[in-house]
Amino acid sequence: KEKFWPSERKNPANSLKNMIHKTRTLLNTIAPEVDELLITRLRGYEWSPDVEIECDVEQFEQPYNQLKTMRPEESIELGMKAFELYEGSILPGASVEWIDRLNNDYQTAFIDICKTLLSVFVEKQRWDDVICVCRKAYETAPEVEEFTIYLMQALVNCEYHGQAIEHYEKYSTMLWN
Repeated sequence: KEKFWPSERKNPANSLKNMIHKTRTLLNTIAPEVDELLITRLRGYEWSPDVEIECDVEQFEQPYNQLKTMRPEESIELGMKAFELYEGSILPGASVEWIDRLNNDYQTAFIDICKTLLSVFVEKQRWDDVICVCRKAYETAPEVEEFTIYLMQALVNCEYHGQAIEHYEKYSTMLWN
């Protein structure tokens, strides 16, 4: 419970019980047909084993972990699956150390996925795919200069010169501010 509530809280055990009560109330409104989604055990709480749960984080991790063992040219389908699932930070606005660590790990994984996809798309000159990946990757990690380089290369190859200049100016402004 101390992982969820930093030490400045007076009674973390009470905070946890309060949060569990609120969670149960919310879950009951979402799935009233299920008797008990959260079960109290001697040493904590757990999800009911009778309820199947899909977690988007796990759906993202599965293809990402599979990608690690594949050659880049074999990875497009799984890479795109993970790429499309990534939507940025989990629990945005929560500033708790363990969430920050997870967000950092998932962002790093997303960047790896983008780099893998881009290496294949650039090699195959799939410029529209390069633009798609770079735009989302740039929103997530504008500091990764590879995304800007690949995006500008793709924009020029597609003869979107105005967009290439616009992106260059945006990137230059970000660097110097």
